[in-house]
Amino acid sequence: SLRKACCDSETTDFVRQAESSIRHRYVFISQNQRSQPPKFPLERPSVCQGLERTIWDDLEDSYHLHLGLPSRIAALIDECDLRKLEQDVMVRRSNLESRLLRILSTGDRSPIHRLSIASGRKPIASSIDLLRVIGDDRHLFDFNCASERVILFQQCLDWAMLCVLEDKLHRILHLHRDKHALLTEFECVREWDPTAFPRWLAFEVEQQLQIRPNQFSVVMRLLGHPGSVIQLNMGLGKTRVLIPMLILEQVSRGKLGRVNMLPPIIGEALDYYRMVLVASVQQVKVFSCPFSREVRLDAARALQLSDEIKLCGEHIGCFVVTPQYRNSLLLKQYDDDVCVDGLN
Repeated sequence: SLRKACCDSETTDFVRQAESSIRHRYVFISQNQRSQPPKFPLERPSVCQGLERTIWDDLEDSYHLHLGLPSRIAALIDECDLRKLEQDVMVRRSNLESRLLRILSTGDRSPIHRLSIASGRKPIASSIDLLRVIGDDRHLFDFNCASERVILFQQCLDWAMLCVLEDKLHRILHLHRDKHALLTEFECVREWDPTAFPRWLAFEVEQQLQIRPNQFSVVMRLLGHPGSVIQLNMGLGKTRVLIPMLILEQVSRGKLGRVNMLPPIIGEALDYYRMVLVASVQQVKVFSCPFSREVRLDAARALQLSDEIKLCGEHIGCFVVTPQYRNSLLLKQYDDDVCVDGLN
């Protein structure tokens, strides 16, 4: 891997400064100044004691603490500057993309490489290949670019960061009426190193999104503290952002992943993961193992399940299951006295 050989480039500094300047220029903080704080909006029961009283006290303290927090407001006061920045980013991204595709397509300029290109045995590089290089730098060998791997890998990262910034500016310029979404975009500043997590960067480009700072902190907390539990509200990207981030990092570390989903959403989640992880530049194999305890588990079916688990291990993929599927299969082994290899 070329991660350790890369360092901050001019493009990295440009993207970081652009995001920081956008946030400081268009996000305003105002202190809540009230002569008399409003009354707690919930009415306590007439009889309230013990644990119930403690819960009500905590709710009221939390409410007044919330009122004391500063308000953050986003206002798009000058579109011209943002449109100029968007044009600048677009030109930088286009120039870098053209240069990279030209280098990858010409390879080492040897006669053999030129004949391979002309005969169709070697591919002509496209923007998808740039994303593949970010996910796995060994793809550079497909274009006979082994001698410049470090430089080309860093430039592919630069190109991807410019793509993410360009998409972000495009979203901001089309979010005039949605103040909450506008504030979210302005405050979304990259707090992680793309050279350390290149698969996340490729995920951002391909899905045209940007990982939020709170999403990054949640994922790092889970990765750094195995067995920890974090509860999140709806709409914070648990299914569509956080879990793909965890899967991609586990795969990058050569570890198998198992995702436990609730039965009502496992179908939708599987369809989404097959779209963004399997049928994408990530090429992560996603497996599922639906099982009911009413099904008879004989030796043939146990062997089939064992082969599926083994195949997942060979591809360093991910299993998406529900607790019911997994527990039914675990208990069925004892019912029919049959063992499924690799289940534990």
